[in-house]
Amino acid sequence: MPTVGRETDDRHYQSLPGGRGRAGQVHAQSLVEHVPEGKLVALVDQSPSALAQTGDRWGVDCRFESLEKAMDSVPFDAVVITTPTFTHRALVALAAGHGKHIFCEKPMALTLAECDQMIAAAQRHAVILQLGLCGVSTRISRRRWPALRRERSAVPC
Repeated sequence: MPTVGRETDDRHYQSLPGGRGRAGQVHAQSLVEHVPEGKLVALVDQSPSALAQTGDRWGVDCRFESLEKAMDSVPFDAVVITTPTFTHRALVALAAGHGKHIFCEKPMALTLAECDQMIAAAQRHAVILQLGLCGVSTRISRRRWPALRRERSAVPC
């Protein structure tokens, strides 16, 4: 999951990605290659080999096995959560509680109640919670869920 933290210049932000899957790699690459004011400052993953591979690829030396350890060690402004869906609620609550803005990959959570808890945590701590669902992932989702396929014209991406 990437995280973003502020450097000395207020226009530059540092980021920390989490999750070794495709989504985590895509977000890390997007931040590094397409966000001039962004900086990838740390990585979080429970897999030491994934941390090594991703850290080496993007030149990130700060690598952690948990978001808690990263938040205690590295200053950053936001986190990108690309972990399995069942982990999203707890990670969003943790990041929000530490005042970190959050980009969370879809699906948001497993239940509506978890979604409500995530939104409440972001509101309570006055942080931004943004969800990702666009581009290729939308085309994949349309194939998987007939309701989305029927409402194809309603999806802008």
